[in-house]
Amino acid sequence: MAQHWQHHRWHNATRYYDVYLHQDLWGTWVLTQAWGGRGTHLGRVRHCACADYAEGLAWLEKIGRRRVQRGYNLVDR
Repeated sequence: MAQHWQHHRWHNATRYYDVYLHQDLWGTWVLTQAWGGRGTHLGRVRHCACADYAEGLAWLEKIGRRRVQRGYNLVDR
């Protein structure tokens, strides 16, 4: 299985949510989440280390389902 970096972006009328699944310099898979208000400089970022690529993909899927439940639309994949 090819393991590729992932980027997904959701937004609604006023908010955005970005998720990146990528590797750090030591090869550890990291899930980076960024969210905030559209058109503002306000927002937050969180980085979580994953045990492996499969765990990162599972988190990415879970986050995607949650964003859709909360009324966000997937705009970039």
